[in-house]
Amino acid sequence: MGFQWWKKLKLSTQLLIGLVLTGATPFFLVTVITYNNAKSYLETVVTSKLLAIATHKTEGMKAFLNERAIDVTTLARMPFIIEAMEKFDTAYQVGQQIYSVEYMTIEQELKHFLTDYKESSRYGDLFLISPQGDAIFSVNRGEEFGTNLLTGPFRHTALARAVDRARTLLETGISDFQPHHAQNRDAAFMAAPVFQDGKFLGVVALEVRDEDIQDLIQDYRGLGKTGEVVIGYRRPEGALLVSPPRHQSQTSLKKLIFFKTNETTPLQLALNGERGSGLSSDYREKQVLATWDYLPSYRWGLVVKIDADEAFYPIAQLKHLTIISGLIFIGMLIFGAFVIGKNISSPLTNLVQQTKQVRRQDFSKKLEETGSQEVGVLAKAFNEMAQELEESYSALKNKLIELSNTNTALAHEMAERQRAEQSLRQKERQLQTSRRLEALGTLAGGIAHDFNNILGAILGYTELAIRRIHDPSRLQDHLHEVTIAGQRAKKLVQQILTFSRKNDPAREVVDLRIVVEEVLHLIKATFPDTVTINYQVREDIGLVLGDPTQIHQVLMNFCTNAEHAMRPNGGILEISLEPFEVSDEFSKNFPELQPGSHVRLNICDSGCGIPPEIAQRIFDPFFTTKKVGEGTGMGLAVVHGIVTNHHGAITLASTPGIGSTFCIYLPCCKSNMETVLKDVKPLLHGTESILFVDDEKPLAELGKQILEEIGYTVVACTNGLEALNIFRASPKQFAAVITDQNMPDMMGEQLAQEISHIRPGLPIILCTGYSNSINLDKARAFGIQACLMKPIQNKELGLLLHEIIHRKKEKTKNQPDDEQEVETF
Repeated sequence: MGFQWWKKLKLSTQLLIGLVLTGATPFFLVTVITYNNAKSYLETVVTSKLLAIATHKTEGMKAFLNERAIDVTTLARMPFIIEAMEKFDTAYQVGQQIYSVEYMTIEQELKHFLTDYKESSRYGDLFLISPQGDAIFSVNRGEEFGTNLLTGPFRHTALARAVDRARTLLETGISDFQPHHAQNRDAAFMAAPVFQDGKFLGVVALEVRDEDIQDLIQDYRGLGKTGEVVIGYRRPEGALLVSPPRHQSQTSLKKLIFFKTNETTPLQLALNGERGSGLSSDYREKQVLATWDYLPSYRWGLVVKIDADEAFYPIAQLKHLTIISGLIFIGMLIFGAFVIGKNISSPLTNLVQQTKQVRRQDFSKKLEETGSQEVGVLAKAFNEMAQELEESYSALKNKLIELSNTNTALAHEMAERQRAEQSLRQKERQLQTSRRLEALGTLAGGIAHDFNNILGAILGYTELAIRRIHDPSRLQDHLHEVTIAGQRAKKLVQQILTFSRKNDPAREVVDLRIVVEEVLHLIKATFPDTVTINYQVREDIGLVLGDPTQIHQVLMNFCTNAEHAMRPNGGILEISLEPFEVSDEFSKNFPELQPGSHVRLNICDSGCGIPPEIAQRIFDPFFTTKKVGEGTGMGLAVVHGIVTNHHGAITLASTPGIGSTFCIYLPCCKSNMETVLKDVKPLLHGTESILFVDDEKPLAELGKQILEEIGYTVVACTNGLEALNIFRASPKQFAAVITDQNMPDMMGEQLAQEISHIRPGLPIILCTGYSNSINLDKARAFGIQACLMKPIQNKELGLLLHEIIHRKKEKTKNQPDDEQEVETF
């Protein structure tokens, strides 16, 4: 695909490009290699030259500054200066002024000598500084004379820094070059301590004029027109130049170069203590070839550089000459390639023209079979081919007519087939709808069967409780069983709602022994006497993580199936629990199982058994062998789905005429029995006033009695409008409102909204039998703090009410009411 453009070019163009590339490529490579080698050599030569100049400048400055250091050190050791230092200091301290008689007498004795020394050695000024930092002598009597350099107005000058260094380190040193306002010029100061018999007497300081060092720095011999020497010292924001740049000669000690964080200039590298050379940018942001070094004794950075344009000027000339020569060479190549390509491509062009005529079914013209041998042979072969194509074209035309007629008949047949397929898809959709309706009927029958079991337990134990009302011990047991059945019904409703929402049910740590015992209580009361139920359990079985209601339903489904298989003569139903270790080999047959500890639940019956051809399909959706009206819960397909969602598996072993054994494998969780034991919170009491609203009068009275038993004062209503009028009459009377959701005159959410408008932040609990009737965001907007699922239990209502009232009191100080969370119980 990448060379399609090349194939589209004419042959003459291809020849032209090929010849030009063949000749130009070697020329280009040789030119580039020569240019790079010459540039590298020239860069090496220029860099060596700059390095030599930098070394010369460095040595010259070191010699200059060392000479000044020797001068000031020698001067500090002269007996004459030591004696003068003591006299000046004594006179200054006694007279307390520089114009006293004592001071003027000593100054006349020394000034002639010190003035001659200053002038002969080309120093700007000479200072004598007392141990306390007083400038007790100056040849020029500048502004610093008579002031204290450590505490006075000149404590930040170069002189003060040099003096402080000498008196602190007790060694000779030099300051940076700075503007010296007393002399109106740039200067640095060389200072040395004065001692006598180990006692520090003061400091001698000499002013080093910048013009003396500039004569050395501004010698640009060997640096061409653009080369220069730059010296600077570090400042917090960059570097201050000591020497005036060649291109900006009036900026000495005024030119501040700012350093950028994303680049390094030669001067920045030098002040970092580095030494090197190469291409870089200078303070003008112009590319230069430079060498750099650091002078540690003076904390200066030295750069010797020359503009890259001037350094590589010979290379630029060579580049221009090479380009001109290359253009001439390429022009000659193009001309030669054009002539050669024309001679080769002209006969081929005629062949192309004739081919285009043949493609348009024009076979009237023929190529001339003359010219060179190769072209003549090609023309003859082409004419023969054209003759054969003409004959083939006539035959193909006849075939196309036949094919067109066949296509018309085929199109008619395809249209008929599409109509038939549409009819088939419509019938398939009807069949799927029928199957869905059948599945819904099976589901409804299963739910009715489960509810009948639960209602049977409730009604049976209630009747027993009525007959034994005079036996309190038996009465309490019967009512306890009624409560358990009611809770099971509540959980079944929650499961149905979960199934309708397609949400995953809540999981908790489950002891299967408790679930099995609950199922045994139910089936013993409902199964015929012809069925004998045996139960075995190991004490060392572990706990599982799952939904107890779903597991209860699974076991009930298998038990009812077993009872159906043993009709009409009955038989033995055996249920057992035992630990089981799933091995790697065993788990290979069941992808949903993981190796490790499991609990195996066995359900074994002595019924009719299941034939092998049916056993393979019992877990398929919509498959059943029972008559209408003999529902089995939600079906084995749903049971299989529940076990799979619990990361478990089901196995079947059945022999027709003998019986069947189902084994359910569920993984153990890591928790022990202690994690199952829940905190049994006491029924919390309260004294607040509560407004309770429910359109069902028995439920309203029940809620009132429940709350009054635990200490609350309750006003019960059966109508939302009535409750709203009561609240409007006394809005501060109630500590909380409990309202049903579905009511005829006013919905619970509307009542909550109206109450929140009257008294924002009041705790409101919404009771509903269907949690999707109102979502949590909508509840929060209506001012509802919690939702409670029906049917309501005493302890559940008491705990929630106590928690929400006291939580409101605690959070009012820190959290606005409109930010309260909505909880569902």
